[in-house]
Amino acid sequence: MTVQVSFDWKLPAEIFAEDFQESDLRSRVQETVALTLYKEGRISSAIAANLLGMTRRDFWQLLHEKRVAYFDLDHVEIAKEWAAVDELRAKHAAPRNITPFTLH
Repeated sequence: MTVQVSFDWKLPAEIFAEDFQESDLRSRVQETVALTLYKEGRISSAIAANLLGMTRRDFWQLLHEKRVAYFDLDHVEIAKEWAAVDELRAKHAAPRNITPFTLH
């Protein structure tokens, strides 16, 4: 389900120029809203990308350019993630008593 949102906003005509048109402002507002909703956890990166008419990969690039964290983890969550990485490394590490072979 979608909801169509529109509003009127009276702005000083001086903000618009040849290099900054109404369409530029509209794009900036849409980008700001999508980024804000994403940061607040209200929408996923896929939905935000769709709202902005871009691929998810392009949205991730936008996050990078705007210095918005893709992952928003606190220190406890980060510690859990690193513990999981360490566990996987230990589980999948090659046994140390195996001698590599060479082909002749």
